[in-house]
Amino acid sequence: MGILAFSVVFILLVAFLGLRRFGQQQDAKRVAKTSIVSQYSKENMQRLGIEGKKTVARLHITQLQTEKGQKISYSLLALDSLMEQGDYWVKPQKTILLPNGFPLQEGDEFDAVYLPQEPGVHRVDFFQPTLFTKKRYLEQAILAEQKNNPAASPQRSACQVLTSAKLLGWQSLAHFIFQTTPPSSNPRNNQETYERLLQNSDLKQAYRENCQ
Repeated sequence: MGILAFSVVFILLVAFLGLRRFGQQQDAKRVAKTSIVSQYSKENMQRLGIEGKKTVARLHITQLQTEKGQKISYSLLALDSLMEQGDYWVKPQKTILLPNGFPLQEGDEFDAVYLPQEPGVHRVDFFQPTLFTKKRYLEQAILAEQKNNPAASPQRSACQVLTSAKLLGWQSLAHFIFQTTPPSSNPRNNQETYERLLQNSDLKQAYRENCQ
């Protein structure tokens, strides 16, 4: 009976540890879909939430490509100096898409958080672009709208893009940027999502009020 009881406890312990590790791996995957995390662990994520100090990360496109993919580097910037550097890998492609759905441009910046005593422990959040990067997204969206709708005045195109961003948020700008892209090439932002965006009743009303 003692051996049987020990076996049951051992099996339960192994199962518990396996599930715990699986849960940590799933958490890491979820975080990776939105950000870069250096030295990921549950403890470090908690420390970043409590002790973390905010800064800005600037991304750089490198020419290095291997079977692993294409290397993208980034720099964490302090007010007066370069504080920390790192890199991550993306699938090699003509247009590099970030987890937020937007095309990467050299020098794009995003909010980041780091541990003051251990800057190597940090997180770069792709869903928190800086004002500089949001302006870049806005410029790309306006240029795409003007290029693909030449019958409309430049003022009207700019107004529609600005109105959309104000009403639906900065992430809606990706639909304008990829408005001629087929869904097979970009399932997330493409010609169909752009057309659905234009059918939004609140947005159509806002266009009538602001973009005549």
